[in-house]
Amino acid sequence: MSTIGLYGNAAGIERVLKRVGILEESCWNERGRRWRLGTRTWCGMLSKSVGDSRRQMCPATVLWNPQTPESSDGEDSKRKQRQIFLRVHPSAFLELFNELLRLTKMENPRLYIEDLRFEIGSIELTGPASTEALLAVLTPYSTKDSPKSAHGTLFESLKGLTNP
Repeated sequence: MSTIGLYGNAAGIERVLKRVGILEESCWNERGRRWRLGTRTWCGMLSKSVGDSRRQMCPATVLWNPQTPESSDGEDSKRKQRQIFLRVHPSAFLELFNELLRLTKMENPRLYIEDLRFEIGSIELTGPASTEALLAVLTPYSTKDSPKSAHGTLFESLKGLTNP
């Protein structure tokens, strides 16, 4: 999967995301708060305006870089600098990247867009043996100075699980 990074103020990112088709009210009201905090992902079809209609571009997964709940309160949250990551199939990368580049140039203050295809590698494993395959190749790392994290312990507790 190809990854695109978008950086800048939260209000500008919100406007750009709405222009590429993330129009569901549930993303921008209180129900979408956890998504905007970075604890959930949004998956759906992105689209662009063509005249008076919208044309679908590609399916995508959008993830906000995590933020603590305390720092999202108040009026300052719209001006706060945020990051999002968009994951798309490589065949749709160029069209989406060019559309985002066009939209970010219209924003003031300026948003920054970055091609992360060669910085962030990602694969998707699906199917009945996907968890087993992940457990076979990934091992939580710990040292004497730093004990195993809660995430590592949780990951190891998945051994023996057969469903994805």
